[in-house]
This record gives sequence, C-alpha cells and structure tokens, in this order.
Amino acid sequence: MGRAEACYQRLEARRNEFVERARAAQRLTLPYWLPDADAQDDSPPGDRRIPYTSVGSMGVNNLASRLTMTLMPVGELFFRFAIDEIEASLAQTVALNQRAQAGMLEEEELEQAQDQMAAERSSLDGVLATLERGVLLDLEAQDSRPEIDELSKHLLIAGNVLVQDTDDGLVCHSLLKYVLRRFPNGRPAELVLMELVELAELPKGAVAFLEKQGALNHLSERTDYKSEEKLKVFTHVRWDRARCRWHQEILGHVIPGTSGTSKADESPWMPLRTQRLSGTAYSPGYVEAVALGDLLTADTLTQALTERAVGQSKFLTGRRPGAHITDRALRRAKNGDVVTAHPEDIFSIELGLKGQNTAQAEERLSKIEGRLNMMFMVMQARDSERTTAEEIRQLAMQLDQALSGLYSLVAKDFLQPLVRRRLVKMLRTGRVPQMPEIVRPVVNVGLAAIGRATDLERLRQFLAVLFQSVGPEQVLESMNIGELIRRVGAASSVPIAGLVKSEARKQRERQQAQDQAMVMQMTQAGAADPQRLANAAATVQGMAQPPPDQAMPEEPPSP
Repeated sequence: MGRAEACYQRLEARRNEFVERARAAQRLTLPYWLPDADAQDDSPPGDRRIPYTSVGSMGVNNLASRLTMTLMPVGELFFRFAIDEIEASLAQTVALNQRAQAGMLEEEELEQAQDQMAAERSSLDGVLATLERGVLLDLEAQDSRPEIDELSKHLLIAGNVLVQDTDDGLVCHSLLKYVLRRFPNGRPAELVLMELVELAELPKGAVAFLEKQGALNHLSERTDYKSEEKLKVFTHVRWDRARCRWHQEILGHVIPGTSGTSKADESPWMPLRTQRLSGTAYSPGYVEAVALGDLLTADTLTQALTERAVGQSKFLTGRRPGAHITDRALRRAKNGDVVTAHPEDIFSIELGLKGQNTAQAEERLSKIEGRLNMMFMVMQARDSERTTAEEIRQLAMQLDQALSGLYSLVAKDFLQPLVRRRLVKMLRTGRVPQMPEIVRPVVNVGLAAIGRATDLERLRQFLAVLFQSVGPEQVLESMNIGELIRRVGAASSVPIAGLVKSEARKQRERQQAQDQAMVMQMTQAGAADPQRLANAAATVQGMAQPPPDQAMPEEPPSP
C-alpha cells in the first residue's frame, strides 16, 4: 500500500458522512446524479425511487443554469485586471523624487512629468482592457459552460466538487472520488483522487514500469487482463504556503513522469464547496441546507394526493351473482358486441370516496411549492434576445444573497485560479506581452468586478455630480477630454486605437484650418493685386505638400 492509498483510506470515513447526506438530497432532486454503488463501478445502477414532485429537479436545474450564466456570461467580462495601487503610486513617487534630486527636473517641469505619468497610467488601463478581452476569447474558445453547469449541480446537491483544469478543458470529479484535508484557515492542504483505469488505457511507459517492478505478477495468469483488468490510480496533491505539488501512484508505486508543481494560487486542482465551515474540509449542499425539509413534505403530500386521485379514477364493472352472462364472456366482449344478459345483471362501480376533503392538503402543498420556488429562484425571466450586463450584475447579487455567499466563494476559489492559469499560459506562449515590473495584475472576480462596467458607472456619477454642482462649461474647460475618452473606452472594453484622434493629429488639423482661413482672407482682400494672388497661390502649394515625416520616398531612376 502506497502513501496515497493510505491517506485515502484514512480520510475516507469522514468523507462518507457527507456522501450519505448528499444521497439524501439527490433522492428528491436528481436521483441519477450520484450512483448507488461504488462511484468507480460501471455496473448498471440499482432501482432508484422517482420522487412524486418535480419541484426539486426543476429548481436544481434552474438554479444551476443561473449560476452558469452568472459565473461565465456569454460575451461579457466576468473578471478584470487591476493594478496594485499602492505599489504603483510608490514607484511613481520614488521615480519623480530621484529625477528631481538628480537635477533632471526643474520645479516647473515636475508637474508636466506627473501629467505624463498619469497619461501612461491611462494607457496602461487600456492595455489591461485589451488583455482582458484576450483571456476572455481564450476561455470562450474552450467553451467550459457544460462543465460549469455540472459543477453547479454538484455544489447544489452534494455541496462539494473537485475541478481539474487540464490542457483539454475542465474536468469535474464528484465527492465520491476524492478525499480532502484543509488547513485551519480553510485552504486545501492535502487531496487524494482515486480513479479506476483499465490497463489498456494506461500509458505504455507506466505499464512497463509496473511490470519491471513486479507489481503485475498477480495478473500474469490471465491472458486478457490488459483489456479488462482495472487498477486504482491515486493522484496525491499537497499544498504549502507557496507551492502545489502532485504525483500519481499505482499499486503503491509512484509512476515516473506524473509529478508536477505550480504556484499555490495557480493550481490546476480546485476543490470547491458551498460554505466555509470551520473544522471540516467539506460542506453540506444547498438542498440540504435550506430545502430538504420542504422537499420531503412536498413529496409526501404529492404522493398522498396522487394516490387518492388514482383511487377516485378507478372504474370497475360488477356482475350480479347467478347472472346468465359469465365473467369470461363479459371480459372478452368488445365495444359494440351483442351479449345476452338482463339489464340488472351488469352494473358499474365508481369509487367516489366521498367525505374525504383534500382542500387542506392542497393548500399546504401550494404554500410549500411557492416557498421552494423562491428558494430555487424559479421565476418568469424577462423576454429578450440578449441579457444585458446590468441584468447579470443584478442576478449575481440575487444569487449571492439567496445562496448565502456561494457565488462569491465559488468566484474566489474557482474563477480566480482559472483566470490566473489562462494568463500564465498566454504569457508563456508569448500571446501577450510581459508587463512592467511596477504592474502586478490583480484578478478581481465576483461581485467586486463583473467586467469594467463598475468603472463606467462611477465615471457617469462623477460627471453628473460635477455638471450639477459646477456647470458643464467650467467642467469641460477644466477637464482633459482626451484622458476622459481613454478612460471611458477602457471601462467600456472598447478599443480606441484608430478611433480617437491623437493630440499631434488634432494640432496639425487646427494648423491647417488656420492656414486655409488665412489664404481665404488673402484671396478676398487682394483679388485685384497680382502680387497678393501669387503669394496666396504659393501658400496653398506649401499646404498641399506633406510634412517632412510624411513625405513620399523618391522613386529610383529607371535603368
């Protein structure tokens, strides 16, 4: 027995307690979600009880769909890269002080240098906005929404799920496949994932290594073991303050080439849970926490009302004892057949069950279903072609309030490492440029930053207050319009390169307009003076020539 398998067996008992609680929740929501037998067994599942009410399944599917749309909305940024304000401000202040003490800046030039750094900072915001769109396109190309919908259902029913970020995409592992130990602060400390893999599916190098170690001797008598025999593959993951390390073991042997390491905040292993509970590595599911009692009551009442309705709809045909017609002839008679019988020999029996009032049970069931619909946020959605960013923010707030912080916790433990890993991969492959040393992008996700729409809303409020208190004319006179346009473009995630004129181009256009006005004045004032007309023509010819930096290169002489 290897170290990973021993750790798995040591932590399995605590995990199984939450597995049984998850199965109690799945029986009233999605009975097929967790298997009845061993999680790794491919045998057909046993008979599962189908709940009498569909409120649980409809509520879980609806809430999982809302979580998926909020965690990764289509075409909308659900994260942003922010600059470390303290470090950036200190770096700028130190640079200015060093240049001033070295005599490189005069007192009058200090303010200009500060304005230049502010402009560079604004340009950097635009670069970060472009970087955000690049990472979003990378995530959109992989299309991880089916996996996010799966992990959302795991969290709602079981309360726990393990997400693995691979080169081929995200992989979700249910609570039945892994055990976990956490540090006192809630961070993961040790994890063991157990999977059953056929020998034929293992890499050839791993099989050769096991045969060399003699680990497969107990299978040597079988001729077809390589295609049918399954082995337990244990993936052992450990965290410390800075790093995450993992390797795989089979039959107590560490397989060469399966070891890996990464930064702790960029780990491909992300164990998620619905709530943070001190002293335990797992968490109860949302269904168990808020809706299990009402689901049990609703299922019982629905079963009673259904059975009563079935009893009321039952129809029987009676035959008088000693009647001429026999039971066999009565059963074999088809619709429209002629039978020999007295009218009193055959009669119908209706089970009316009079005197049993079900109004109280139906009223109670209606109240419980209304409460469950509120818990699962089952409501009429707005009929529209697309969902706006404001609706996504409102939905995120409702989810965070209804799910007791589940959205914020999943955003922190899942989206943040996922975006970090995508950024690191793009930096390693050279798809994005390296950032300056003073810039350390901070990934903000969740309610704190759903895209950059928050900055845009703050700019709108800022300008509205200034216009009302100071006046539009004085605000426009005191404000740098070019800087405002750059900030609005970055907040709106709209690239402004080639869209907004630069200061140099606007200066050239103003100079050309002044020259044209002067030529018009000279032409009108000296229409009768040939010398003035000649001067005006020379001025127009000089304006038509391009500036020195835009002059066309001379063509080489023809041979």
